[in-house]
Amino acid sequence: MANVDGEILAVGGECSHDGVPLRTGSVLESPAVSAIESHSVRVDGDDIHLA
Repeated sequence: MANVDGEILAVGGECSHDGVPLRTGSVLESPAVSAIESHSVRVDGDDIHLA
């Protein structure tokens, strides 16, 4: 999840370069070869829910 200029965004946990988990944040290859999975979110007060 990320807060980009007040908009909450959620993406999947798989790298678009090689399909490996995004656990470490390390770049293994570039540029990206496919889109990453994204999810709609709903903000309810202090709670954020995947829609």
